[in-house]
Amino acid sequence: MQLWLVVACLWVMGTGHAVAQSTVTGTITGNTTLRAAQSPYTFQGDVVLDNNATLSIEPGVTVQMAPAASFTLKKGALQAVGTPGSPIRITSAVSTPAAGDWRQWRFTPGTNNALTQLGYLSIEYGSGVAIEGASPVINNTAINHHSGPAVTMDLASSPVGTGNTASGNSVNAIAVPAGTIRSQVVWGVVGIPYLVRQGLVQVGQAPLSLEPGMLKLSPGVVAMLRVSLNTPAPSGGVVIDVTSSVPSVASAVSRVTIAAGEVGADLEIQASTIGSTRVTASNGALGFAETQVEVVNLPSLGLSPSSPTVGLNRAYPMTVSLPSAAGAAGVAIQLGNSNPSVLSTPTSLLVPAGQQGISFEVTGLMDGTARITAQAEGYASALATVVVRSKALVLPYSVIVAPNGQTTVTLEATEPAPASGLAVALALEQAGLAQIPASVQIPAGQSKATFVIQGQSLGTTNLTATAAGYQPAATVLRVDAISLPVSREPH
Repeated sequence: MQLWLVVACLWVMGTGHAVAQSTVTGTITGNTTLRAAQSPYTFQGDVVLDNNATLSIEPGVTVQMAPAASFTLKKGALQAVGTPGSPIRITSAVSTPAAGDWRQWRFTPGTNNALTQLGYLSIEYGSGVAIEGASPVINNTAINHHSGPAVTMDLASSPVGTGNTASGNSVNAIAVPAGTIRSQVVWGVVGIPYLVRQGLVQVGQAPLSLEPGMLKLSPGVVAMLRVSLNTPAPSGGVVIDVTSSVPSVASAVSRVTIAAGEVGADLEIQASTIGSTRVTASNGALGFAETQVEVVNLPSLGLSPSSPTVGLNRAYPMTVSLPSAAGAAGVAIQLGNSNPSVLSTPTSLLVPAGQQGISFEVTGLMDGTARITAQAEGYASALATVVVRSKALVLPYSVIVAPNGQTTVTLEATEPAPASGLAVALALEQAGLAQIPASVQIPAGQSKATFVIQGQSLGTTNLTATAAGYQPAATVLRVDAISLPVSREPH
């Protein structure tokens, strides 16, 4: 169990004992109880509940969240049920508490919904509660004084419960994103209203959809929208016409084809001048869908990498960045996900005060493509396209090397190599520009290997990597007199 407890020791509930200490950090991987006799407890750093463990919190316990601390239910159950006379309190560890002192309590798709219950509980002075693909029972819970919405929730969650309240938050509501509800869900938390902050929530995927439903871009930015069908395209594909109501504000490609057997395709838009426009995708038999685009002079968020390839059931790190450090209240980021069945993502993040970015993880759920949108008040949006593949190779987005110089490149596979290892063949379209090894071996159980490129002649060519049973990877290799660091953004 990777649960670190300062000063005293940890006993596991499975043996009839409990945590006998006040400071908790790290990963909880075994059944654990926070006892009233040892209260208060202080959570430091990122506390994660994993490995199907159950964390039980007794009535009367106070959990103090250290600055920038968080709690994530990754895989397991939380039972935090107080009583009217002995409620449970989740609060700031700061002597003079304020909204945003700590980050979030998050419930992810690994939540054991049948066993996760909150009751007679107060949660205060953080960045709110996030519910992502989870359905906890929440009764008689007060969520107060948070720098973000009381609760942020995606469109795949079904929390239920009664007697709940929200007060003193930046938004006293359960904030849900625009998008499409693609499965049966229940909005059953009574006492706190649900709020769609921007755009529309559509129940059931329409024959034709365009996501995200709203974008805020800076002039000169090129962005991608995703046009989708509710069934795979027939033989010959489906042609979608695309228009922009004010092309001078943002222009779009005039037509995109969804290939036979596919359910979606990307289309490119170019932001040009300040203003608003509607990008419309239409087909005579399927109807139309729209995205509202605002082009504004605002600082832009960054989302990197912008086009990663992710393996099935594997966590992949990404980063949201700001053009300058966040102010005293931090910056609340809302993340949109065009295809939750393909990719699991957080619904919200908080960039802490004084920091210029925050990292988060996405997890591939099935082969396909999903588009992530990062939005925040006062910033232009950022987008990333994530491809999920069960077996694929990944190279950096581009590689630059000087003539007679060399650089080291990392090759990745989206799943660990088999027991015999994985032989990957390398090839250059123009062999005379550089020297590369004919192949590279990814060791058994590993997912990465490195190789060296030796520059020879000035020019640009394509580098490809292939392996039996894996989707190949390709990147642009440029041999240039000025050598720059290798981009770490996957292609």
